[in-house]
Amino acid sequence: LTLITEQFMADPRLSLWRQQGTGMTDKCRQLWDELGALWVCIVLNPHCKPDEKVSWLRQLKKWNDMDVCPLEDGNYGNELPNITNALPQSSNQNQESLARPRRTVFTRAMEACDLHWQDSHLQRIISCDFYVSPSYQR
Repeated sequence: LTLITEQFMADPRLSLWRQQGTGMTDKCRQLWDELGALWVCIVLNPHCKPDEKVSWLRQLKKWNDMDVCPLEDGNYGNELPNITNALPQSSNQNQESLARPRRTVFTRAMEACDLHWQDSHLQRIISCDFYVSPSYQR
């Protein structure tokens, strides 16, 4: 998977899409989404040793920090500075976009590195046939 990821990261179209501020094709977007999901599976493997998880996290952060790393939503347009950013806008909208952290296709895998199989939330999900997230319970 590391080799495949390195090949994906070396794709010259990534820098082109970033420079143009455009999204990638649907097919490429799907492949990147699947690659990110595979990394989540790797770091959540119950047989993964803590030192392996640390190593995976270090590598994921390295890819995540690259300028060409695809964003989670696949759209580079929101990240690039442009003339419309200089125009007056509602202060709430401006602060909201600044407060949002940059999320790449590897963000979920990096977050998954902090999860453990003994986590109480995860145990509730595993033990129930029907699970409702606390955020949906009202």
